[in-house]
Parts: sequence; C-alpha cells; structure tokens
Amino acid sequence: MHLATARLQLRTHRSPGQAGMAIRDYAFRAGAPPRVISLIRPENGPSQRVARRLGMEPAELVQFAGLDHLVFSVRSPARA
Repeated sequence: MHLATARLQLRTHRSPGQAGMAIRDYAFRAGAPPRVISLIRPENGPSQRVARRLGMEPAELVQFAGLDHLVFSVRSPARA
C-alpha cells in the first residue's frame, strides 16, 4: 500500500513546504506505508521544488483524471 498526499494551503502553515512536511510526517506515523507519493503536473515547477525539498524524487509519469502527472515519492525513514 502507498499513501498519496494531498495538500491544501492551511492557515496553520506558513508555506507549502511546512504543510507538505506535516502531511508527509503524518502519513508515515499514521499508516506506516513503505512510501508516500505525490502526483504533480509536469508543468507545476513550484510544487516539484517543494516535493524535492521534502526528499521526494520523481519516479514515473502516469495518467490521472486524463492528465499527465509525475509521481514523486519518498520512502519511509523506518524502512530505509
């Protein structure tokens, strides 16, 4: 099983990086998956930069909702 992250800019977080880090860390604590993924459109450079800062790397290109998305993923620190 893999968990996919979704991010909404929350008022409790000052930046997309802080929100993304909170979501990533929660996913690893809550479900203990081997990896967490994030689907990001190829033209969305800012989200790709945030994903890379969170330790995610692009793995593959997939179709989701009829559009191309890059799959960024990070492995669980407990399984590294």
